[in-house]
Amino acid sequence: MDRADELKRFYLQNTPGAKMEGTLLKAPCPFCAKEKGEKPGVMVAYLDPESFFMGYFRCLNRCKPGGFTPHFARMMGIPPQNVPGHDPDREPFVQNIIFPTKNLNLELKKFRSLMTENEYNYFKGFGVSRSVVEAMKVGYNGRYLVYPYFQEDGNCYAARCVLPDREEDSFWHGDETFFSGEFRIFNRQEIERCEDGALFITDGENNLLTLKELGYPGISVPSHGDLELVSA
Repeated sequence: MDRADELKRFYLQNTPGAKMEGTLLKAPCPFCAKEKGEKPGVMVAYLDPESFFMGYFRCLNRCKPGGFTPHFARMMGIPPQNVPGHDPDREPFVQNIIFPTKNLNLELKKFRSLMTENEYNYFKGFGVSRSVVEAMKVGYNGRYLVYPYFQEDGNCYAARCVLPDREEDSFWHGDETFFSGEFRIFNRQEIERCEDGALFITDGENNLLTLKELGYPGISVPSHGDLELVSA
């Protein structure tokens, strides 16, 4: 059985209500909040063997970030050995980082609450919908857009504040430890979600938002000069 058939069988066996439409698998999203009287969104998995993103799944309602089969298995509680291509000898990548107890999580909620139609229209101007902006938790501090740089532990310790239409006017907010080096990766958690798959790497948060609007996984760094921070 080839890779495409293995992935197809994996998703069909583990996703209730899944059906194939050509090389696209569709199913009621198993991750959408099951609230009374509301139907879940549609989850899709891309199974085109010619695509770099074969095996990538996502909810069209953006209830949770998508990813590849190892991430799907973790979310569904599926044993790793049942995932196609699982290597039992692979050693997980572990960072020797002690994260601080203080973070920006509550402050970011306030910044998101300050977003108005003016800010959403700014993103709409280059094709990015409100749902993508909200999914990426972009906020506004009254003058600058606030892009949160969440770390692998799920918390945000630093955010980059950028003046709309003047990207050169920017500054970092939060813990200075997270202003530089390996921490300058926007949407960093996507790396783990894309284990055994592929993702785009771009410069500039807005370029990443455009890719997310199109349904692709990816990460970004503040500028072209920061691309060297992302190692293969």
